[in-house]
Amino acid sequence: KRARLTMPDEYAHMMTIATEIEFYVDGDRYWRLWDPQGVVELNEAYDYQSKVRAVAIGDDGGSGILSYQFLGGDAQIARASWSDQDPDASIFLSPSINLLLRLGIGLDAMRPY
Repeated sequence: KRARLTMPDEYAHMMTIATEIEFYVDGDRYWRLWDPQGVVELNEAYDYQSKVRAVAIGDDGGSGILSYQFLGGDAQIARASWSDQDPDASIFLSPSINLLLRLGIGLDAMRPY
């Protein structure tokens, strides 16, 4: 049985524009936002949602994860690692993916792990 993943409206809106998004930080280092099917598959494969109380939504092509963490009912963007799925090891990036991508709020914290 598949777990139900609840996603913020901003993610659903972005996926109507492009189903997978890559953006670069520091020239050659990139982050990728997965399409909805990839979000479901990877969260199920790693049982990420139950371990971290978050939904992984992207990666950096390596061990870095971009996720929505649900704290106090609000979804916030955080960075974590596949190898360290301790919720306390996540690094807060931005209050929303829109602020991260449009205004660059949180990009400094996305630099190499």
